[in-house]
Amino acid sequence: MRVDDLFNFMRERHQIYLNRSAGKPKPWTDDPILQKYKFTNVFRELDKHTVWLREIIREPFLDNPDMWFMCCIFRQIGWIPTIEELMSAKLHLKWDPVKARNIMLDRQGRGETLYTGAYMLNAHGRGADDPSDKAFFTTHLVLQPLWEQRKQLRGLMHDKLQTAWGALLPVHGWGPFTAYQVVLDLLHAPGWLDGAEDRDTWAVTGPGGRRGLNRVMGRPTKQHTPPEQELGEMLAITKEIQKRWPKGREWGKVSIHEVEFQLCEFDKRERARLDEGRPRSKYDGI
Repeated sequence: MRVDDLFNFMRERHQIYLNRSAGKPKPWTDDPILQKYKFTNVFRELDKHTVWLREIIREPFLDNPDMWFMCCIFRQIGWIPTIEELMSAKLHLKWDPVKARNIMLDRQGRGETLYTGAYMLNAHGRGADDPSDKAFFTTHLVLQPLWEQRKQLRGLMHDKLQTAWGALLPVHGWGPFTAYQVVLDLLHAPGWLDGAEDRDTWAVTGPGGRRGLNRVMGRPTKQHTPPEQELGEMLAITKEIQKRWPKGREWGKVSIHEVEFQLCEFDKRERARLDEGRPRSKYDGI
């Protein structure tokens, strides 16, 4: 296993965060790949968009029974200015798909960005008569069904991680990755999923994470293994990373969720190192 390589990558990535936060001069690392390309923070809660979500949505609306739905809006759209316009119209409190779509189409008509580029989101209607615009897809087909089912879904968002995740999957437009993003938001929300019995033992492996896991385990990157096996391997890797992780408040505590995300980032790093492909985003760390 290449746990050493994964650990060194994660430690160096977090050290970059610490160096930059402390105001130290560039370069924040000697690693040329980490200098050149953008990789997510080891701890998702430190990422810019998640910080915004925590400060503007999660904490202010912690006691609102539909805070989970607000997280769903955020993770489906991801572009803060768009979400700010929707919130200005109070649509996070009382969803109206027609009004939401009109706001998004107005933004589009002004030539403004609607969605984040961080996620690969598909936009396809269910019926031949459905409008083709992505705003309709998001507001009417993806979010409206959740709003209609909110009373039934509220309790599930306080259950187990896997239960909350599974509750989103049957709804049109929700896949394993986007549903997992909402679950992780609720994992860090006091009184929601922070006390879930499977918080430290369950995670979802995305395509990038699977490739990274295969690299660590010494398998071909495209090999598929049973989810139960992947989960067991990630738990074993997490225990090894936890043993080696530096102590101190500034270093945080690594869980299986950080490991899963960083397996994806490790795969990006290896592809760049082996000249198999290049990350999309550059990083001004030189």
